[in-house]
Amino acid sequence: MAADPAGRIGPARHVPHRARRRAAGPPRRRWIDRPRPLVVPLLQRGRHRGHGHRRRRLRERVPAHPEGWRIARQHCFPQYSGTHADGWTNIDGAELPMVPYHFTVDEVGVPLPPSNSPTPGPDIPDDELASTIAALEDEGAVRNLVHAYGYYVDRRMWTDVVELCTADVQVDLAPGGSFRGADGIREAMLTMGPEGLETGQLNDRPLFDTLVRILPGGLATTRSIELGMLGDATRHEAAWEVRILTTRCRKHNGVWRLDEVRLERVMHADYFRGWADADLRTPSAPTADDPLSASARAATDTAVATGAAAPATSTAATDPAAPATTPPAVLRTQLDRALAYDGVENVSSAYGYYIDDFQWTEMAALFAENGNKQSPFAGYYFGRDRITAAATSFWGSPPETRPGISYHWRTQPVISISADGRSASFRVRLFQPRTHKLPSRAGDFYAAGFHSGMYPNDQAVLEDGQWRLWSLTIDEPYFVSLDWRGGWASVPAATGTAPKPSRLMEIYPPDVPMTALGRRARHFRGGTGDVREWPEILPMWFHYRNPVSGRTPEHFWPDGVPTRIAPHTSMTAHGYQLPPDGPAAATAPE
Repeated sequence: MAADPAGRIGPARHVPHRARRRAAGPPRRRWIDRPRPLVVPLLQRGRHRGHGHRRRRLRERVPAHPEGWRIARQHCFPQYSGTHADGWTNIDGAELPMVPYHFTVDEVGVPLPPSNSPTPGPDIPDDELASTIAALEDEGAVRNLVHAYGYYVDRRMWTDVVELCTADVQVDLAPGGSFRGADGIREAMLTMGPEGLETGQLNDRPLFDTLVRILPGGLATTRSIELGMLGDATRHEAAWEVRILTTRCRKHNGVWRLDEVRLERVMHADYFRGWADADLRTPSAPTADDPLSASARAATDTAVATGAAAPATSTAATDPAAPATTPPAVLRTQLDRALAYDGVENVSSAYGYYIDDFQWTEMAALFAENGNKQSPFAGYYFGRDRITAAATSFWGSPPETRPGISYHWRTQPVISISADGRSASFRVRLFQPRTHKLPSRAGDFYAAGFHSGMYPNDQAVLEDGQWRLWSLTIDEPYFVSLDWRGGWASVPAATGTAPKPSRLMEIYPPDVPMTALGRRARHFRGGTGDVREWPEILPMWFHYRNPVSGRTPEHFWPDGVPTRIAPHTSMTAHGYQLPPDGPAAATAPE
C-alpha cells in the first residue's frame, strides 16, 4: 500500500506472473539458466504527491545480453484512487476499459516455447544440465515450503509450522527477539495468538513476491513480502502490518525444511486511523545470501550472460547414493517437472485476468477438454461449453467497459507435480479488492474493500503440449468488508437467515450441485449444513499433507472435489497421474 501525507490510498495491481511474459523466448539454454522472474511488489512503500493509483502493469522481457535480464518495457494503467477517509472509486469516476493482453490462450500454457534463434544453443555437459534442472525443481519445492508456512500462519496452525522446521531452527522477530528449536518457534508463533482461530479473529498474512536462491550444499534462501490483515471483528479491532519474511532452508533426505526464519516488521497501522499514523521502520539491508542481494543479482547476470549454470544443488550433492550420471530420459522428465511449475502458474494467473474482464470464451478455453469448474455457491460444470454457458448466463456477455471490477488475484501457489510431469494439483489464494465508478456504499457488491477466499483443490494437466486447467474449486468468502471505511472488523454477526441460492440453480443448473458434496461443502454458502459467514470461521481445506512431517490436516481432499460424486472427472480416469499429496520422505529423521 502507498499513502501520501493526506492519507490517500491506491493499491497497486499485483503484476502478472509468468503469464504476462511473451510467448517467444530466448534460446533454450539461456532460458534454463534464468531465475524465475522477479515480481514487482504489490506493496509500494513511501510517500508521494497526489492521489495514489492502483496500476495494472504489462511487462516485456528482452533476450539475455551481457548485463543480464532486464525489464524492457512497463506501462501503467490506473484503475482506482481515493482517500483513506472515504475509500476509492474508479479513476475519474469513469467506466474502466479493458487492458490489452500480450498473450493468447494457446500461448500461456507453453512455458518453454520453441526458440526463434536460427542457430542451436551450445552443447551442455550432462552433469551441468542435471545440476541446473535439479536447481529448478528445488526452487519450486522451496517456494512451496514457504507458501505452505504462510497458509499455516493464516489459521495459526502452530503445530504444523513447528513440523516444517529443523530441530535447531533459529527464529528472529524484529521487534520481538530471538528463539531457537521447536519450543522456540512455537513461542515465536504464539506472539500472533494461540493456536487456532475463534469467531471474528483475522490473522491473514498473504505472501507476495517470493524470491528463491538455491545455494550449494543443500541450502536455499528466500525473501517474501508479508501483508498482515489483522483484527477481531467481535471487538471492532483491525490493523495493517507489513513484514519482510526471509528464510534459510535446508534439504535433508530429499525434503526441504525451514532452518532459519526472520520476520522484520516495516509497517504497522491501525485500520481506522490509517497510514498517516503508521509505525514505519526502515528494513535491514539484504545479507550476502539473500535473493535480493547485490551478489545474488551479479551471480544471476553472470550466468545468463555466459551461459554457465548458476550455483545449484544437484541430486548427487545431497544424496551420496545417487548415480554419478543421470540417463537422458530421466533428465527430460525432470525438466518437464521443473517447467510444469511455470506452466501451471501461468495458466492460473491467466484465469484470474480473464474472469476480471468477463472474457468467458477465453476463460473456458484455459480448461482441458474434459475439465470442470465450480461456479460460486452453485456447483460444478463439465466441459468448456458448459463452463462458458454458466458464466454467460449469470454475468452476461463480455462488455467493452465496466462500471466496477471484482479482482481475482491468484497468489501464493503451492503446486504439486506428478512423477511424469504431466499433471499437477495446486492451491492459490484469492485476494480480492473491488471498485466501482460510484462512491462506495456499505453492502454494495462493488463497494470498495477487501475480500478473501481460497482455491484449495485446483488441478491442471498437460494436454496436446499445453498446460490446461483440469478442475477449479473456490472456497469463499473467508472474510469480507462491508466497505472500505468499516473494513473487515465492522461486519456484524450473522443473523441466522440463510442466504439466497445462486440464480444459476434455476437458470442453468450445474452438473454436480454443491448440495451433493456432503462434508466437503459443509458450512459454505450453497453447500451443506449450517452456513457460516464472516465473522464466523470457515474451514480451510488442503490438497496436501504437511510437506515435511506428512501430518494429515483436519480438512484434507487430495483429488478434485467432484470426483467422489462423479468419478469420471478424476484425472486418473483420463490417463493422468494423481500428484503426490505429501513429502517424498515423510517423517524422515534429520
